[in-house]
Amino acid sequence: MTAPIEADLLIRGATLITLNAERHVITDGALAVHGADIVAIGKSADVEKSVRAKRAMDGSRFAITPGFVDGHIHITCDPLTRGFARGGPDDAWGDKLQKWVIPLFKAQTPEEEALAAQLAALNMIKGGTTLFLEAGTVIHLDAVMEALAASKIRGRVGQWVEGRAYSPQQDQAELSRKAIALLEDEVARYPDAGAASLLAAWPVLVGHSTNSDEVWLAAKDLADRRGLRVSAHMSPRIGDPEWFLARYNRRPLEHLSDIGALGENVCLTHLAAIDQSELDCLIASNAQAIHCALAAFQGG
Repeated sequence: MTAPIEADLLIRGATLITLNAERHVITDGALAVHGADIVAIGKSADVEKSVRAKRAMDGSRFAITPGFVDGHIHITCDPLTRGFARGGPDDAWGDKLQKWVIPLFKAQTPEEEALAAQLAALNMIKGGTTLFLEAGTVIHLDAVMEALAASKIRGRVGQWVEGRAYSPQQDQAELSRKAIALLEDEVARYPDAGAASLLAAWPVLVGHSTNSDEVWLAAKDLADRRGLRVSAHMSPRIGDPEWFLARYNRRPLEHLSDIGALGENVCLTHLAAIDQSELDCLIASNAQAIHCALAAFQGG
C-alpha cells in the first residue's frame, strides 16, 4: 500500500488553472502544499485519498492559478510617491521626468528604498504576482535586497546604471568603466542560481540614451557568460528615436542590432515608438518585448 503524501496544507474544491501543454482547467480541484513545494494536484476526490494534510481549506469560491510574473516594475520610489503630482498639468513629459521623477528616485535614502520595496512586494503578492523583473532604478541595492528577502518573493533586480557622458567635460571612458564595474559587481554579489535563487541581480540598464555602446555590449556579454538577461527601457515615446537618429543616423533598435547588443536574452520595455525596420530587428534577434500599455496611454 502506497504511503500517503505528507502535506502542510490542502486546498480543495477550487478551480485550478494549469499551464501544462494542454492548458487543462480542473474543476473541483485540490492542491496540496508541503513547505515551499506543491506536492499534489488534481481532482479533489483523488488528491484527498492520497494526501495526509495537517490543515485543509475550502477553495470552492476561488480559482487557483500559477503565480503571475511582472516583467517591469519600479519597486522603489513609486510605492511611496504614488498619487503625488509630479510637475504641472501643462509640463511636457520630458520636463516632468527631468525635474521631478528622476530627482525623486535619486533622493531616496536606503531606509526609504527598503520600505518601498517591501510595500511593492506585499502589493504584488496580494495580487498573485510571485516573480518580478525590476526596472533598474534601485539606488541602494543592498538595502533593497535585504528588505525583499523577508517577503520571500522571487525577483531579478538591478542597480541604477548610467554610463554615458552628458557633456564634453565628462570622461566617457571613465563613466563606461565605472558602469561596467557596477554591473560585474552586482551580479557577483547576488548570483543567479536559477530556481534555487529567490532573488538575484541581472544587468538591468536604465536604457533610453543613458549608456554608451561599451556599457550595452558589456551588459550583453555579462548576460551571455552568466546565463542572465539584460533589461532596459527603450522608446516609450519619440524622444529615444530622435536622440539615436541625431547621434547615429539610425533608430534605437537598428543601432543596438548593428553593434551586436541584441539577442534572445535581451528584454526591452515599452517599444511604443518603433517602426517596421526596428520590428524586423526585434524579430531577427529574438529579443524580448515587455509592453507597458498604461504608460503608453498616459504618454499620449
